[in-house]
Amino acid sequence: MKLTIFFLLGVSVICEANACQPISEDRYANSEARVKQRFDSVDSVELLTLVDAKVVKIKRGGIDFEMEAERATFRVDRVFKGLSRVGDFVVFESVGSCAFSVVGNPRFKYVYDVKTRKPAIPDRQWLLYRNAAEVTEITDSDFTRPISQAWFDIKILDHFHLSAAKTK
Repeated sequence: MKLTIFFLLGVSVICEANACQPISEDRYANSEARVKQRFDSVDSVELLTLVDAKVVKIKRGGIDFEMEAERATFRVDRVFKGLSRVGDFVVFESVGSCAFSVVGNPRFKYVYDVKTRKPAIPDRQWLLYRNAAEVTEITDSDFTRPISQAWFDIKILDHFHLSAAKTK
């Protein structure tokens, strides 16, 4: 019995740890192909500025108990793709073992400085690739990145945006 419980706990810890391992560096490669693949895989790409963040209790996915989440309110600054408009507000509730805190809250994962691999204070601006009809969380993903890590994407997205404007 004790061995089974230990085994299950061990598997649980290993699975959770593996689920949130840092994403391989090729997923962050500064290549136009990677940015185009991200752009084509979603219906919304926005540059957002954090307006407010707070810890809240939420229920999600039919679970009977409340979970702690970070609710972040962002203002839309630029729209590269999608139906949002500059000045709109969007709210995301990030919960779970892979959730990043947009304000460096120690209850959640930290954004890490790519060069030093140490916790960093997150930027107030974020680039998000998302599907507007789906639940979006700020996570350890190349789909949600602080602006200091998304500079290359923004440069390429500007190019896509200018190219699309010329063809209209």
